[in-house]
Amino acid sequence: RVFDTREALLDAAISLANVIACKSPIAVQGSKINLNYARDHTVDDNFTFVVC
Repeated sequence: RVFDTREALLDAAISLANVIACKSPIAVQGSKINLNYARDHTVDDNFTFVVC
């Protein structure tokens, strides 16, 4: 997203941080692991990684 002002950007960032903070720490950690793996691997490799 593109924001018109710095304040709007900070408000959106804080809002997103609150949403993430309300999630289970294990779910957030698992999502981060999967996203980091997906960044450096093919789609097929990622499917195999997630299933295992």
